[in-house]
Amino acid sequence: MVFKSLRLLPVPCLLASALLWPFSVKATALDDYVNKPDPNYQFNVVRDEDSAFAKTYIVHMTSQQWRDETEVDRPLWEHDLIITVPRTLIPIPPFDEPLDKNSTAIMLISGGKNGPDPVDDPEALVEIAAQLMGAVIVEFKQVPNQPLSFTDEVDNPRKEDEILAYSMDKFLDTGDPEWPVHLPMTKATVRAMDTIQRVLQDEEDITIDDFLVLGGSKRGWTTWLTAAVDDRIKAIVPASIDMLNLGRQFQHHWEAYGFFAPAVGDYAAFDLPCRIQTPNGLKLLDSIDPYSYIDRYQGLPKLIVNSAGDQFFVSDSSQFYYDDMPAPFAMRYSVNTDHSQDEDVLKAGLAWIDDALQGRESAQPFSWSFQPDGSIRVEVERTPKTVKLWQASNPDARDFRMESIGKVWTSTTLAESESRVYTAQVEQPAQGWTAFLIELTFDEGGAKPDQVFTTGVRVTPDTLPFAGTFCKDWMRVLNTSSRGQVGPASSAIQSTGFIVSGSGSKKFLIKGEGTILGLPDSLTDSVLRLVNLNTGAVIDENDNWRDHPSADQVAAFAPPADDREAAFIVELQQGQYVAELSGKDGASGIGLVAVTEVDQETPEPKLLNVSNNGQVGTGEATLRAGFIVSGQARKRFLIKGEGAILNRPDAITDPVLRVYNLSTGETIAENDNWRDHPLA
Repeated sequence: MVFKSLRLLPVPCLLASALLWPFSVKATALDDYVNKPDPNYQFNVVRDEDSAFAKTYIVHMTSQQWRDETEVDRPLWEHDLIITVPRTLIPIPPFDEPLDKNSTAIMLISGGKNGPDPVDDPEALVEIAAQLMGAVIVEFKQVPNQPLSFTDEVDNPRKEDEILAYSMDKFLDTGDPEWPVHLPMTKATVRAMDTIQRVLQDEEDITIDDFLVLGGSKRGWTTWLTAAVDDRIKAIVPASIDMLNLGRQFQHHWEAYGFFAPAVGDYAAFDLPCRIQTPNGLKLLDSIDPYSYIDRYQGLPKLIVNSAGDQFFVSDSSQFYYDDMPAPFAMRYSVNTDHSQDEDVLKAGLAWIDDALQGRESAQPFSWSFQPDGSIRVEVERTPKTVKLWQASNPDARDFRMESIGKVWTSTTLAESESRVYTAQVEQPAQGWTAFLIELTFDEGGAKPDQVFTTGVRVTPDTLPFAGTFCKDWMRVLNTSSRGQVGPASSAIQSTGFIVSGSGSKKFLIKGEGTILGLPDSLTDSVLRLVNLNTGAVIDENDNWRDHPSADQVAAFAPPADDREAAFIVELQQGQYVAELSGKDGASGIGLVAVTEVDQETPEPKLLNVSNNGQVGTGEATLRAGFIVSGQARKRFLIKGEGAILNRPDAITDPVLRVYNLSTGETIAENDNWRDHPLA
């Protein structure tokens, strides 16, 4: 057992990274961030473990500082590395040389949360795999660091896509090129490679020259980006990250589904699919979209592993990058799987990984194309073990997510249509759409597992049911209002909180009314004020609406019926706000506070989130939140009713929520305990 503490700044590695690309290649914000020295980088070997098959080092590493304490709760990024060294790489006395000399390490980028829990002992299967492959295997954890709580939010620890989406939104708001969390995720991986090289050199006198890097989902994204900035990467296996050419992918996603799938809801919540189409959005993609670096992948072996039923991505997404991908590479779409895929998919990649480690040919041994007649044509270089046509149909939607259609993909064996050529074509369905692909299995001989590759997915008919509707007339909230009891105490103020999202500024009408309700206990004289929730500053306030400087604008747009009501029009930029309604001189009654977009033809900024806070009573004093949505396409909304989160002694402890159509009175949904709801 050893314990060592090291603090270092690997300047040679930084310089190598900085000089990686020719001067003719334009450096991006990602390049600049990765190459920027950071004195916070350090690591220590926590412990080592011996077994019959391997020696394993548990290493704790601080990779960098991302942002500071004024923005996020834990700016120092910390990670654990589990470095498994097979016995074949370690000399056994009295011999001076090991059985194997493999200077390539396999690194799996993984997730997990940060916390006090100790790192688990190494798994026996990993030790055996390292022994069989004759290579160091490393699991690199906590990418990204999570959960992270940002200081401009209250009680909202973020993880996974929540962090990525938030950071992309911050870039679009501020223009700060270091906001996207993809940058520290990539830099952490570069620092991990530095650490692995140093630990193995110091502890075992093993020189690691390069790396085969694997990662899935967000870690697959990081795998692509790290390969773009560091030439120590010898080969990559990005899995479940079918998003290259991201702006085009989001457009295709919408035009295929007519909505953004729940899996990408964190991105849709910030309107990122549309905002990345703007000039600032394109700058963001220049930094974080692997497609922006596609020329840098020339000569890099790549095994791209996707799922045809992924809940994040449309099944035929490869059409937006495949033809531009430089050699060598291979691709596989697994069927009857979703984003998580399964172990069989990984097993089918082991032979490819072994070829890449040994420097053997790693391109798929065939070419394929979509033919004008709607078929897929494959031409092989060597005889495959099996060739299959896989297909799935959906009579209702152009949607092949496994969560939508289940495990419905079926296969038939294909014979050669001519020498070394296989062709697949399916009948156009009478209703709906059919997706299909060709899968080829190659026998690698001996004990090596078969290699399985596929073409891309083709869909027939070649139509998009929502073509031309992307980011046009997208459903959005135009108005929100809250009705409830207004009392004499400050705790009984009726308030509506809302978030304005997007670039530029827009005018909003803020109204506080009571008499319009026509109730005997309505508030008769309203007082209204608007507060910036981040700073606490009062932006505007009003008692009688005709006394406000914007009274003429209010009168032209939607004036209150009674002069004693409060209202004003104010121009707001992106931010968090709360409109507070009270009674004049402490009067009580039932009141209504409303927020409405005035410039409704202007797409940005827009209302993104609304919340209402007030006394909850019974009958007419029930707390009610109304909202108006506009647009032709569909959109999902999260509706919540809470009390305990307010952390007040008079907070309601067990709310009941009902949503109904104000025009028809029809109940759309209702719930008591949220975990009992079908969408929990």
